[in-house]
Amino acid sequence: MEAHKARKLITLTRDVDQINGALKEFNAVPITSDAIFKLLHEIYRVEPWRVSPTLPDDVLRATANSIVAAYLGRERVEANFDVAPSMIIELPQCDEARRELARCRMPPGTLVSGIQDWQRLFGRGIGTGAWPWLELVSGWENADVYEFLLARSMHDALERHTPKGTMMRSADSNVVYRVALRRYEKMASNKFRFHFTASPLDLPFSLNLSNGPDSQTVLYHLVCLSWYFRRRVVDQLYNDVLETLAMARLKNVDVRIRNLYDEIARELMDVDAQSIIRGVNNPRAVEDAFRDIPKAVETLEKLTDWYTQRDQLMERMRAGPESLPEVAETLHHMAMLNVEFSRHAAAAYSLATDGLRAPPAPKRQAGASGTARRVQLVTGS
Repeated sequence: MEAHKARKLITLTRDVDQINGALKEFNAVPITSDAIFKLLHEIYRVEPWRVSPTLPDDVLRATANSIVAAYLGRERVEANFDVAPSMIIELPQCDEARRELARCRMPPGTLVSGIQDWQRLFGRGIGTGAWPWLELVSGWENADVYEFLLARSMHDALERHTPKGTMMRSADSNVVYRVALRRYEKMASNKFRFHFTASPLDLPFSLNLSNGPDSQTVLYHLVCLSWYFRRRVVDQLYNDVLETLAMARLKNVDVRIRNLYDEIARELMDVDAQSIIRGVNNPRAVEDAFRDIPKAVETLEKLTDWYTQRDQLMERMRAGPESLPEVAETLHHMAMLNVEFSRHAAAAYSLATDGLRAPPAPKRQAGASGTARRVQLVTGS
């Protein structure tokens, strides 16, 4: 610096008093718009630099504001644009609320609000304002599934775990949404506030449910869901239950059992959510899809026991690690139902695809021949 008197080392600071002794000899500039503007004025307009003396004030002022915003990590927002539905769930900040979330239930006093017609996700009229949770889901057939999944994600967030999202479809729409918790806030008013975003999804299958799904689509979804249940719940989690059951006499397995229960409960509710958004939670639609498989009638009658078994399994898991033998028995019963159902679903889907017609080949243009033959697609014929 002594050899080049025109050069300066500039230290930016929130307050000049914060400059320590090691930097006192240098040039300190407080990070304000006016101070940065003065520095830029010196660099661009004053000797010995005069980098660009004709630059107008508004350019220097805009640059000064950008430097201040970058330093402070903030920039003034001129406008916000909400492009997707979102929900805000508020609940009391207390031990009772945390205990209820740990049980995957919404605590008393939970209030739900949002923007962009969020009420449709729960089958409510738009523009109806905020709702207490119990009133919002009153009479809603999917309430138990989504109370579990939303409360679970909120509990995970409070425990500093990354929450998992879920998918939802309202009763009056074919649009499927990916619902994810993006942040939560601890309010000065002794409340927690959770912010959910619902993003519409493009799916690789039809969801035109105005007249109910066609049988082939129903069978496609049933094959997918039964395959998933087999691979995830039966082959993995049920196998883990059997392994853990063999270790039950060992010490320190309670944590493993509780974690296993959490995974099983989440997967069961995810399967239910998938059946809802795919439109195959309607027993009549399933019966119609199996009409060409006489042997499936008995299995369909057994499936009425599915939700009874699921609820019984959830209740047994809530009883704690000592219920592991009963959990294993119930899960085995559901696994056997799934095996039987999967076979019938695959057979019915095979029959449905036997009737698929091959698409017509393109017509050849008259007079074309040899390697230069051209193919013309004819439309409307």
